[in-house]
Amino acid sequence: LTVPPAYEYADARRAAWTATVSAEAPAVVYTVSAFADGRTVETPVPAEEAVREGATGTVAEAGLGHDAKAAADRVGQALTALAAPDAAPGAAPGAAPSKGAAR
Repeated sequence: LTVPPAYEYADARRAAWTATVSAEAPAVVYTVSAFADGRTVETPVPAEEAVREGATGTVAEAGLGHDAKAAADRVGQALTALAAPDAAPGAAPGAAPSKGAAR
């Protein structure tokens, strides 16, 4: 397997980040966001700080905290769905199978 392209981002390009431990799967979800034009930042900002109401600074104002959180949410939802294979197709992640569902 090759590493994902974002893995090769230099540390200085990582603008916002978030990390969560999945309660439904044995996984840690770590995401970063960066400026598409390649500009660098001195210190990456935790996404939680960048999305706070009234947050200022280039990273917050560019919405990179929201990007990092959104990516983490999508990956977390996918992991949850994969960790619950008995759920009915189209059911919300973590939902119990409906009565009479085929197994």
